[in-house]
Amino acid sequence: MRKVLCMNYGWKYSPTYAEEMTKTDFDDSAWEKVTLPHTNIELPFNYFDDKLFQFVSCYRTSFFLRPQYAGKKVAFLFEGVMTYGKLYVNGQFVSEKKCGYTDWLADVTDFLHVGVNSIAVMVDSTERPDIPPFGGVIDYLTYGGIYRDVSAIITDKESIEDIVCTTQNVFPDADLKVQVCVSESAIGGKLTVMVRKDGKILAQKTAVAKQRETDIQFQHLKVALWDVEAPNLYEICVRLKGHDVRRFRYGFRTAKFTTEGFFLNGKRLQLCGLNRHQAFPYVGYAMPKNAQVKDADILKKELCLNLVRTSHYPQSRYFLDRCDEIGLLVFEEIPGWQHIGDEKWKALAVQNVKDMIVRDRNRPSVILWGVRINESDDDHDFYTVTNRVAHETDPTRQTAGVRWKGCSECLEDVFAINDFMTVDDPLPIRDTRFMTGLDHDIPYLVTEYMGHMFPTKIYDNEERLVRHAVRHAEVQNSLCSDPRKSGGIGWCAFDYNTHRHFGTNDKICYHGVMDMFRTPKYAACFYASQGDEKIVLEPATIWGFGERSIGGVVPLPIFTNCDKVVFCVEGREPLEFFPDSEHFPYLKHPPVVIREMPDVWGDSWRPVRFVGYKDGKVVAEKRYTPSPFASRLELVPDDSEIFTNDVTRVVVRAVDQVGNVMKFFQEPIFIRVRGAKRIGPEIVSLQGGVYAFWIRSQRRGKAVIEVGCNSLQTETVTVAIKGKEQKKNL
Repeated sequence: MRKVLCMNYGWKYSPTYAEEMTKTDFDDSAWEKVTLPHTNIELPFNYFDDKLFQFVSCYRTSFFLRPQYAGKKVAFLFEGVMTYGKLYVNGQFVSEKKCGYTDWLADVTDFLHVGVNSIAVMVDSTERPDIPPFGGVIDYLTYGGIYRDVSAIITDKESIEDIVCTTQNVFPDADLKVQVCVSESAIGGKLTVMVRKDGKILAQKTAVAKQRETDIQFQHLKVALWDVEAPNLYEICVRLKGHDVRRFRYGFRTAKFTTEGFFLNGKRLQLCGLNRHQAFPYVGYAMPKNAQVKDADILKKELCLNLVRTSHYPQSRYFLDRCDEIGLLVFEEIPGWQHIGDEKWKALAVQNVKDMIVRDRNRPSVILWGVRINESDDDHDFYTVTNRVAHETDPTRQTAGVRWKGCSECLEDVFAINDFMTVDDPLPIRDTRFMTGLDHDIPYLVTEYMGHMFPTKIYDNEERLVRHAVRHAEVQNSLCSDPRKSGGIGWCAFDYNTHRHFGTNDKICYHGVMDMFRTPKYAACFYASQGDEKIVLEPATIWGFGERSIGGVVPLPIFTNCDKVVFCVEGREPLEFFPDSEHFPYLKHPPVVIREMPDVWGDSWRPVRFVGYKDGKVVAEKRYTPSPFASRLELVPDDSEIFTNDVTRVVVRAVDQVGNVMKFFQEPIFIRVRGAKRIGPEIVSLQGGVYAFWIRSQRRGKAVIEVGCNSLQTETVTVAIKGKEQKKNL
């Protein structure tokens, strides 16, 4: 039967490479011991040479193949090697991979022997112009190393090679087609396909694999549909009798972009999303499962989004697994940024289309394939091929191509465009027909807005951060006003490191509604306020009289999903304020905007309370003091326990006597970690009164985290670490 073995442990790493390093008898005893995922170099937070990670390195390991696996088929699956990899087994070249974002499945059966085997991987992390997205300049870093998981897959020669599930109908019941592809030697074998829920078999069918591909049909399945509010998942189990079993999760749903918007399971859904880069401070792409899962949770549960675009490449399976689990829709696209290369380059891009779709076509969360190089010019022949390959590989989903120019040729099913307007333009989003250049409507999706039009740092002055947040609200209000627009995906979720050609010259693009550590700016509070799962009451102010130009805090937006906000100034009568439906008539929860306050010029600046009401009841309260002082460091880990070889984030906030973050408290803090590895430096400065860092577990036990500074008491938290270090002997 199929066996999948984790191969993340026991590697050795050299930041240099020579051909002799791939030989079996090469002495690697002096090399650094590493665990995957691994970055080829840890970078500074900012102000670094953006070529630091662009070099060729080598990874080596060995494993013991047990006698019982002799004669079996063995393949190594590398989920992410940036950018170009060459695999050697026992000194022999096996295969290569020219893409850092899609799976590299290498059949090593004929290169192995019983006993100890030597594995070497050459990793070229230079920006090779023959491999997408390279050849021009790109607005993000690609980092380097074996930055995702590696596993060994052992099967009989008679095995299941691929499974494709297609929901053909969901009303009144679901019809399902399961296409099973088996190896040549498995033809004639008996296949059993089961649909399960919570361990119970809902439907089961058997068939003989008379050829390599066999279709098995299920009709009138009574299933609960997968939806953004109720992401119901089922297990599909396929068994090749006596030889192989494969299982995966599946959701039944329909998804369609039309001229009247996007429809999920026949109901119109206004799409509201953000773009996500999979990058993190210091280690770039090399973050294990928990960080990927947490990003999906932030987007869906904290920011209350229903869509994410994987800009500008396929992302971690852990991130997509979580999107399936929590009901976060995904627009997934191939690697690229504006530049189109030569014919060989294009052939790799076409292969990226196929590899991306084959990996993720059974996911209910994925609703749209991006088959055009982001913001590239028209190329009729090239994009005719990418669309054809996408539809041949997955006939069930629509395609889109993200462009920045209006009136460009649309070969895809959905016209997707980045619509960047300045914050001073009275028109937040342009008309659909103006952008398409057509005299009729076609399916339409805005894939970027804001971003470089108005970058913000988490420690910027209040006026700038407020304007940033309000503009996000204005854009979403405009998108909701036009049913022809399926919705919009803002640029972007998180600040990110970038090349010297873009962003601030410190190698960061400050385009996010959160910073690189996933700490919210005011714009994040706007998105959070559009949800209903939790009460949101976030006045966009630090309550400082002299922070804004001229003085005061008006206009003051309060991002909230409350029905009413009562503003209480010490010594004055309370004032009631309601959602601003006049200026934001199409938002689900318009912000409350206070435009006038009692005259306080020359008066003392007083303590205040903002009290939120819902259905006539007090549901939230925020207090501000006019004279804050440093009270304590608040230390909050994302998780109380994690598994070995995983991470959790710890957020540090300097708060005042009423619990508010003190934005201009920027003292250095020290971070001490025992029982785990700290990612990043030991001594850092707070940014906007906040800092966050990740710890990575290495062995079971307990991680003890201490954070302190000169003026405040040291705080301590612990995180339990479960599991044990895995081995890779077969």
